[in-house]
Amino acid sequence: MSPARLDPNANILPAISTIREVALHVAAAVAREAVASGFAGFSPVEELEDYLRKIMWQPEYVPYVRKGVKYVHDATSK
Repeated sequence: MSPARLDPNANILPAISTIREVALHVAAAVAREAVASGFAGFSPVEELEDYLRKIMWQPEYVPYVRKGVKYVHDATSK
């Protein structure tokens, strides 16, 4: 997962654009190890990554507009 695995001159950490996919793979690996070690139960293990993807937090931001405050969207408009 680290770009440095393929290129010793590359960054150690993956690009921020891939961070969610990397986090998913790390979480799945930890969960599979927990199941294999008997610390957690999940069946079938083959569906673990799909399950994690389903429950993974999705950043969804709604616009916030404070009441009583007038915003100017374009600095050039009057």
